[in-house]
Amino acid sequence: MDKILYNKSTVETTNQEIVRKMVIERDNRKCVECGSTEELNVHHVLPEKYGGKYVPDNLITLCRTCHSSKHIEYQTGLFATTVYKVANLFRSMLKLPLLRDYSYILFLLTSQKTFRTKQKEIIDEVMKGRDVLAVMPTGSGKSICFQIPGILLENQTLVITPLKALMKDQVESLWQKRIPATFINSDLDKSEKERRLNFISQKLFRFIYVAPEQFFDKDSDYQLKLKHALLENKYDLLVIDEAHCVDKWGRSFRPSYALLNNLRTAIGNPRTIALTASASKRAQKTIVDSLGLKKPSVYVTGFFRPEITLETKFFSGGKEAVIEEKIKHITQIIGQNPDQKIIIFVPTIKIGNLLWKGLVKNDVNTEFFSSKSHIEDKIRMQDEYKGVIKSKLKVLICTSAFGMGVNIRDIRIAIHWNLTENIEDYYQQMGRIGRDGLKSRAILLYAPDDERLIRYITNKALENNPKKLSIQEKNTIRKIEEQELQTILQYIRTNNKWRFILDYFGEYLVVSWIKRLLNSRIFRFFLNKTS
Repeated sequence: MDKILYNKSTVETTNQEIVRKMVIERDNRKCVECGSTEELNVHHVLPEKYGGKYVPDNLITLCRTCHSSKHIEYQTGLFATTVYKVANLFRSMLKLPLLRDYSYILFLLTSQKTFRTKQKEIIDEVMKGRDVLAVMPTGSGKSICFQIPGILLENQTLVITPLKALMKDQVESLWQKRIPATFINSDLDKSEKERRLNFISQKLFRFIYVAPEQFFDKDSDYQLKLKHALLENKYDLLVIDEAHCVDKWGRSFRPSYALLNNLRTAIGNPRTIALTASASKRAQKTIVDSLGLKKPSVYVTGFFRPEITLETKFFSGGKEAVIEEKIKHITQIIGQNPDQKIIIFVPTIKIGNLLWKGLVKNDVNTEFFSSKSHIEDKIRMQDEYKGVIKSKLKVLICTSAFGMGVNIRDIRIAIHWNLTENIEDYYQQMGRIGRDGLKSRAILLYAPDDERLIRYITNKALENNPKKLSIQEKNTIRKIEEQELQTILQYIRTNNKWRFILDYFGEYLVVSWIKRLLNSRIFRFFLNKTS
């Protein structure tokens, strides 16, 4: 008997050593906390006492000092977890549905002890294997809704996300929380991509971020690449981040978004959660139908952001005069707010370069971030603007390539050079500001020529659509986009802009205020005190 136990122990020790070496190799043979290469060990992301296993995607590399500092922080949720276990013992005896406790993982990820509005309900639905569509405003904690299930589920989570800047930001955020994650995109050289795909096949990551184009062949009218290496993995959760792209981009310049149901089918129809900060009732239906979600649970939380003041500035005159006046007005705003972070959205690279030259001429320290920027410049600008790298950069000009999901809490002013194509895009982009809850301003600059430019951009995208569209499909899309343009034209002329936005998304102002109150830290503090 002793010999059998000894052999079993030896096998377990050998397996753990193999796993340990794999994890350290993945993490480039250094502590992910401090960068030390001395006295390396591996640390559980989800602690063993909560069911965490000694498997690569639940382990990170830490040095001895950083490892020893980690274990005290997890004690907070132990009592609550014990209470849940006792309660579930009685509930199982009475044949009642078991309670689920995710608070200890919430604490690990955010240092918060209580969930925000609807977060726990959404997590419950995902853990039960159900499809979910969640429409939640920026800063409401959408990521937690899939990160907690992704940590708890056995197999990897595939996250479909639209932009390279967004991938970088979210993967870095996960590593800061000490969760193994990676991305695959065209900025990686061949050897690095192969290295990451090899690690993914060995289940070394919990979360894998990919743009939809990775899975479709544009040379064969966007047929699914059935031999793609990522399709060979087992996924317990599919996440469609920024899901409004399924509607808007799927019908125009990125047809892969309209074909994600094919990808979903190819990976075995795992439970799916679609997340967005902006989707009208029509867009919600399009997302559900396009993704093939089966009787999904739909959650729509408050759109109202009382910390953001909405403004429109009107310009008139000839094209050249308007450009000059807009640059002058933007320069004045920057001069009046010298210590504030300001983000300026432009519709095209041409206009972005024009504005950048105008601001530099006026001694404004600024950068222009676009899809055409070199990868090293993108990383540098993103890190400088976030404050990762010490820099005086406060003003960033960007196209929509920087407009989604990037979590920078202290951006104070968003300026739009002209109209966006629809209300969803405007809400999404101006939602980058005020994520710390402090007073912020969203300023939209408008001139009559904006309408012509928007029609030109949408028509050009339609005519250049990589997927073959029939005349009827093109006419249907043009009709939808013209309706969206007329809606945002109504918005700029209305006095109560927040009420207009809430009406558009199907929410009453009073209801939104109530939701805001229920989600407030003060309310949750008193709720915890009385419970």
